[in-house]
Amino acid sequence: MWNPHRGGRCPRLLWLVLLVGGLCTGTAPAAPSTPPAGEQLEVSMLLRGALDVSASGAVEALHLGDERQVPPVVAGFVRRAVAGWRFDPYLQEGQPRAIRAPLILRVVGTPLDDGNLQIALRSASFQNYDPNDPTRLTWQNAAPPLYPGGAGMFGVNGDAYVLMRVGRDGRVQDAIVEQVNMRVRASPRRLAAYRKQFSRNALVAARTWSFRVPTEGESRDAPYWLVRVGVRYDVKGEGEQFARWYPYLPGPRHRPTWTDPATLLLAADAPDALPADGSLYQAGQRGPVLRTPLGGG
Repeated sequence: MWNPHRGGRCPRLLWLVLLVGGLCTGTAPAAPSTPPAGEQLEVSMLLRGALDVSASGAVEALHLGDERQVPPVVAGFVRRAVAGWRFDPYLQEGQPRAIRAPLILRVVGTPLDDGNLQIALRSASFQNYDPNDPTRLTWQNAAPPLYPGGAGMFGVNGDAYVLMRVGRDGRVQDAIVEQVNMRVRASPRRLAAYRKQFSRNALVAARTWSFRVPTEGESRDAPYWLVRVGVRYDVKGEGEQFARWYPYLPGPRHRPTWTDPATLLLAADAPDALPADGSLYQAGQRGPVLRTPLGGG
């Protein structure tokens, strides 16, 4: 994990990125951080676990991390949705195989007038980041961004999600901040200004990053690689904890002009489906391919 920069009293930064998007809904008791009824400030929760997928592509079992930490209504909702998922059969040497796949889910809650939350599965990832995996891009140098002074002074928290094209020399050829999500209330004008600050600082840092390129596997001879990483700006220096609600103000999605959108897995692919923890996630399909909506088949 990236060692966050601390300059003076600069708030701590934490790291992120890849996915499949969709939507399904349910109702859960309101989280402590839920805004008053009538305010459409959503909250989000990150869940981790694994899936057992049969050779035919059906989900046989869901393993959530520490399920005791997950609100029972949320856990039940997730289990019902995941039970309806269907994947393309995973082929090994041309033969379909049963697999255990990693799983990261972002659950989003929207306040209802009765004080409860309408919950939805916003996105999911079926990747792990392994810094020792020779078949994928891994970090070589990850100098952290600076926390923008104005945002830090006012205790503003947010997450910037960076998409990069990395050449065979391990250097960043192109980069774009796809999305900046905020975790504070503010006027639209101030939110836009904070998003611009976070985006600018993340891009300045990204242009200095370098990577170890794959030496094994199918992609080792690729002309370039597309990867995502997220930067968490947090005045308390906290990472995104498992099964905890956080304020969620997703920003507009920006798409690069320097790559074919079809290479980014799916149009619904959501940059913020993963935690901002310094991991690299390859943009493009790795792992099982989900063919049903997140709400099930």
